[in-house]
Amino acid sequence: MGNFWQDKGNDFILALIMLILGVILAKPLEALLKWLWKKLEAGFQSLGLGFQKCYYETLIKEHHRLELIGTYSQGVQPPRLKDLSLPDAPKTLLGLLEWPRTIKLELEHVPPGYFERRLKNGNCIVLLDGLDEVLNRDEQERVVALIKSFVNTYQPYGNWIIVTCRSAGWEKQLPDFRTYTVREFDKDDVRKFIGAWYREVLRAQKLADLEKHTPENEKRVEMEAYDEARPNADGLWDALRKKESLLHIARTPPILSLITLVYKRSANLPEGRAELYKACLDVLLDKWDKEVHRLPIIPDSPTQKGKLLVLQTIAFHFLTNNLTQIEQKELEGLITPLLPQLDKPITECELIEQLYQRSGVLNEKKIGFFEFAHRALHDYLVASYIAEHGLENLLLEHAAEEPWREVILIAAGLVKPQKAAELIQTLLEQSGEKPASLALAGWSLGEDIQIDKNELRIRVAERLCGALAKAENAGDFRLLTDSLQTANPSALQDWLRDALAGRDPALRRRALGFLPELGAEQGKTFAPLLTAFIGDTKMDAKARALAAASLAQLKAEPDSAVWKALTEARQDKDAALKAAAAWATCELGHYEELGLVKVEAGEFLMGSADSDGMADNDEKPQHTLYLPTFYIGKYPVTVEQYHAFMQESGNKTSGEDRLKGVENHPVVNVSWRDALTYARWQGMTLPSEAEWEKAARGTDGRIYPWGPDWRSNHANADEYLNLCALRI
Repeated sequence: MGNFWQDKGNDFILALIMLILGVILAKPLEALLKWLWKKLEAGFQSLGLGFQKCYYETLIKEHHRLELIGTYSQGVQPPRLKDLSLPDAPKTLLGLLEWPRTIKLELEHVPPGYFERRLKNGNCIVLLDGLDEVLNRDEQERVVALIKSFVNTYQPYGNWIIVTCRSAGWEKQLPDFRTYTVREFDKDDVRKFIGAWYREVLRAQKLADLEKHTPENEKRVEMEAYDEARPNADGLWDALRKKESLLHIARTPPILSLITLVYKRSANLPEGRAELYKACLDVLLDKWDKEVHRLPIIPDSPTQKGKLLVLQTIAFHFLTNNLTQIEQKELEGLITPLLPQLDKPITECELIEQLYQRSGVLNEKKIGFFEFAHRALHDYLVASYIAEHGLENLLLEHAAEEPWREVILIAAGLVKPQKAAELIQTLLEQSGEKPASLALAGWSLGEDIQIDKNELRIRVAERLCGALAKAENAGDFRLLTDSLQTANPSALQDWLRDALAGRDPALRRRALGFLPELGAEQGKTFAPLLTAFIGDTKMDAKARALAAASLAQLKAEPDSAVWKALTEARQDKDAALKAAAAWATCELGHYEELGLVKVEAGEFLMGSADSDGMADNDEKPQHTLYLPTFYIGKYPVTVEQYHAFMQESGNKTSGEDRLKGVENHPVVNVSWRDALTYARWQGMTLPSEAEWEKAARGTDGRIYPWGPDWRSNHANADEYLNLCALRI
């Protein structure tokens, strides 16, 4: 034992002391470790590790579908945004300031300082939507001040801040911001949207009706939706082209979605905005409600007229109180006095649920708060309420206020002609030089108003013409010309002729760009002037190119002077002019002379099906794609043609051996860049992958141009060359 204490005593005493200290310090050490872990955890959270991926995934999940009212029944998923094939948008990750409202994540899951750190790192895009929806003037001034403060704080770090607003609500509240106008749909965009809308809505409905979900069944119903969508979309497009009043306003997805909804349910289109919105509400409050077969029938549901009365009252309350949403208790209080008029045993809560769940006219923006799903329907409901209750004087009082402008436009087609004339007169008096207000006066004249005051039409046209010459940007110019075309087409034509003959080159180019909007019937009178512009070598090339493009779009009947001007323009050195002249030559029917074939506008199946065993993965998935009309070479470029290009253009390309082949054989060993140079020399360009595929395989997804199976001697392939060798 003595040896033990002598040899191990010190170690034993030290271990005993450490044990005692461990017991004494256990709790403080545990607390210290917890504190250190929290600090480390907060540091990692502030970096956004893990959260950022969750944030982006949730963003996609919550917003990859488009909530189009009336297009799907209970249990049917809304259409996928990507499958509606809207015009291309920048593929950029966006930092959303209102993300807690936009994305359903709990606030405590946000790492402390995450968004602050991201903004200070720069390269964020911040979207602030709906400045015009802040209706109260004092509140809007407060919001504008907050935006300015935010910009001053975070824009220096290299962030982009984008504020969106309807044109009519923009009063240069943010003078330091650069102003852009979002391009409206052109006719190709409209056709593309209609086809995609029908296809995706039918696909979603068929998938919901499937009893057994297998990849084969899902693929089958998708193909059925594709086949059924095409004739329906073509029918709507043909009907829309015959309704100029609707085609005129079918320039944005929200309005187009209403048009497609009405046509799908009734196979007919009404005249004008007011009739369109009325027909849409008929569908939502009656026809669609009856088709929601997955919900039980409500025997004591109010009539369509009763629901309309309630919605009109709610909409009027919204506008007159500067509201964009309302809390459920307040909404119930608004409905309570109306219940006796419905003559049905229904409570306020039951009625709200019906309007929300069974019609889609109201949306629950967040729990317990409701808003109108579509601004246009809200404005129609207000206008009809005013017309039915004889409150037209309210329109006169608020004519200068942005939230009332669309209501006034719709009401002009609902009130008595004399009141409509007074409305337009008031708009003129209170509009000042604001393009949006002036445009409203012109559009109002197009709402099927039966007024005899010709001097009013003349005065509106004069004011619009005066404003056109002073338009500060392309957006204002488009508003005013669009309005003038509605109010007085002959006055617009006179103004365009004066602008084309004037000395202001910028104004001339704007006028040239607008000419196709006149349509073939009105625009054909400009054909001689456009032909003269194309052939005028003293005029700037951009104006000449615009003249050629306008001539092509107007489908003017060409004569020898047109062909002469286009032929000479195709020899010009300016690439844009050559391209416009070549396009006009094709559109006016002479594409065969250029060695081209025409591929009509429309959809086709691009890529390969999963069942195609020879297809590579990068050819999948097979999907529908819309392409506008294009032209493609009927034959490959020959050695002789390429030789002429090199001699006439002076192009010094490498690889002279490419010219040693037989003259009428295809030229080979040409790089992509040299091929593009050749195409531009011809006033053309190289086809895209999609154009190649549509031209080669057609529209129905066939594997080969002639069908699904290989056929001998149908292509200039190795098989054919080997056969020739055997014969020799």
